[in-house]
Amino acid sequence: MALPVVLKSGKNYITLVLDSEMDFPTLLQHIVSKFIEAQKFFNHESIALKFDGRKLEEKEKLIILDAIDEYTTITISQIIENDEVMEYAVEKAAFDKLNAKMKPKQLTIQDIANVIESWTKIPVTKITEVRARFRLRA
Repeated sequence: MALPVVLKSGKNYITLVLDSEMDFPTLLQHIVSKFIEAQKFFNHESIALKFDGRKLEEKEKLIILDAIDEYTTITISQIIENDEVMEYAVEKAAFDKLNAKMKPKQLTIQDIANVIESWTKIPVTKITEVRARFRLRA
């Protein structure tokens, strides 16, 4: 095969055509490089992926999917095998990406005072005045 990794666009999926002779670690490097180059075309979309050109073990497929998830912004949502769509277990990948995007907000005393005010109907100014008095005594 002239190129170790080729991406072909299908109607609703991408076919990953792989060299059948290359050792897997080297092939994996080529796969990651190819997806890094191509990620700008996917625009953070979820895509279905079909493997071709090489018989892969399940473990190798998972390694490829994890590498794509780790090194690119591409989300593989489905695997196509034998012309059937197989739902890929993206829970881990989706959770990791969502978790990375979610940044907990740093709460301020004002935020807490606003919540207390909404619960107790005590004006925020009273709460901050009381807090200031306690700080002066300490």
